[in-house]
Amino acid sequence: MKTIIATAVVCLILLGGGLAFISYSGSDPSTADLDQDLVNIANEISKAEAQKARYDGGAITSLIDVRIETLKVTAAMLEQKRLSFLRRIDLNYTLNGEIHRPDERRIAAIGTDLAAATSERDRLSAEASRYTGGLIQAIALTNAATAELSISQLRLALLSERYGLTWNRRSEGRPAAPMGQETVEDGDAL
Repeated sequence: MKTIIATAVVCLILLGGGLAFISYSGSDPSTADLDQDLVNIANEISKAEAQKARYDGGAITSLIDVRIETLKVTAAMLEQKRLSFLRRIDLNYTLNGEIHRPDERRIAAIGTDLAAATSERDRLSAEASRYTGGLIQAIALTNAATAELSISQLRLALLSERYGLTWNRRSEGRPAAPMGQETVEDGDAL
C-alpha cells in the first residue's frame, strides 16, 4: 500500500513539473530575445548620451534627454519581464477583464511605423549634415532629434506589444490611432 501511495505522489510531482515546464517552455519570446533587446537598448542609450555630449543645451538636448528617458523606461520594462521569466512568475496584464496577449497585426503595424520613422530620421539627418551651422542647421538637427524620439517611442510600443505588456490602450473598444495621427475637429484644434 505504501508503495502505491509513494508511486502516486511521485507521478503527481512529475506530472506537475512536466506541465509547468511545458507552459513556460512554450512562452515566446525567450530570455535570449529579451537579453538581446536589452543589449540593443543599452547601446541606444550610450549612443544618445554620446550625441547629447556634443551639445551645450537647448531644444536638441531636451529632445535627447526625453529619448534617453524613454529608452530607460523601455530597459526597465524589459528587465522586469526578464526577471519574471527567470523566477518563473507569470507577468501579464489584464485589460477589461482579459489577459493581454501580443497582437501580431499590431506588432506588424508598429514595425511598419518604425521603418517609416527610421527612413524619415535618415533623411532628416542627411539634410542636417548639408549645413555647417546657423539657424537652418539648428532646425534640421531639431527635426532629426524629434525623429529619433519618435523611433524610441515606437520601439517602446513594439517591445511592449511583443512581450505582452500593455499601456496607453483605449478602454472604449475603439483602436488607438497611430502615434501623431489623431484627428481633431477644427473647433477642437485650438
